[in-house]
Amino acid sequence: MLAPESRIYAYGIVRPHHAGDEQSFPAIDGVGGGPVRTLSRGGLVALISALPEGDGPIEDALQDVERVKRMVLDHHRVLQAVVDRCTVLPLRFGTVFGSDAGVAAALESHQQGLQEALARVEGACEWGIKLFCDRAALQRRLEDESPTIRTARARIAATSQGRAFFLGRQLEQALADEADLAIDRCVADGRQALLSTARAEAVLKPQPPAIHGRAREMVWNGAFLVATADEDRFFDCIDALKRSHGPSGFDFECTGPWPASSFAECHLE
Repeated sequence: MLAPESRIYAYGIVRPHHAGDEQSFPAIDGVGGGPVRTLSRGGLVALISALPEGDGPIEDALQDVERVKRMVLDHHRVLQAVVDRCTVLPLRFGTVFGSDAGVAAALESHQQGLQEALARVEGACEWGIKLFCDRAALQRRLEDESPTIRTARARIAATSQGRAFFLGRQLEQALADEADLAIDRCVADGRQALLSTARAEAVLKPQPPAIHGRAREMVWNGAFLVATADEDRFFDCIDALKRSHGPSGFDFECTGPWPASSFAECHLE
């Protein structure tokens, strides 16, 4: 466990796009309201701030759900504030040290790994892609286009009322199965197309409606690490996917740019 006196919060490792840019960062208040500053050691620059005195150990704060929410937002807000000026390697939420010397020592001991991680995300940002599906619209499209569904409809129309009820239940299941297959194909098509314009992909957990706030179901959630030079191709690919799959009830939503949290693979002990 971290000792109660652990007071330096670390947000990430940055590499300014231009020499001296770290001296012109905007004034930012970090977790707990402390001003964010930089600490350099061995060619690495860490974004840090002092936690307020008297708040107790970070473990106590993590027991308060509302406080954790505010801290998480502050953590990401700080990183987002510098993403246009720097290559940003986010650190895990809740990375705390006892002093500046502790941060410096961590930078020195992890120097090679941090430099390699920075190189992976250099000149790129993270873009989030969420795929939503209107199942009712998709099933209507399938009823018009699927030979399997058309055959099932014809069988129902040509049979007795009692038999038609059972065939109707089978049709509902067939529609659900066809819809699942169509969703799988759309996900695979989208991932393959987007990855052709990106450095890397990360699969994320789909969000429930209470979080994403959309009427449609989220059927896939992911992130792509995209080089700045490839962003136009990435956006063109999204537009093409929307045109291709939109009539079947699918919608691709893009968010970003974000610090490359899904691709950082970096923790300071």
